Amino acid sequence: MSIISLKVFYIKMKHQRIILCENYFIFLNSFFFLNCSIILQVLYFNMLNEVVGD
Repeated sequence: MSIISLKVFYIKMKHQRIILCENYFIFLNSFFFLNCSIILQVLYFNMLNEVVGD
């Protein structure tokens, strides 16, 4: 392996790692928003139940 091909390989690996990190953050964000929406829905239904209960 020459130095040039090693450099290209390194750049490719680095790029893949960046893509992996980005995908991971997107996954975390979507998971967080999903959790938030579920929590909000639960709170909303609890509020409705309290209003109906009264």
